[in-house]
Amino acid sequence: MTAVAVFPLQDDLVNFFGKYYAITGFATMIIQLFITSRLLSRFGVLSLY
Repeated sequence: MTAVAVFPLQDDLVNFFGKYYAITGFATMIIQLFITSRLLSRFGVLSLY
């Protein structure tokens, strides 16, 4: 099943992708701001090598 099959009208498809990328972008930003900094503080960059 593709997004085009679910949203046959172009406006609905654009609306779906706009919301999808807004939500995933916001989630990515929250992860990078809060979770990544804590992981690097705890484990450090040098412990990766």
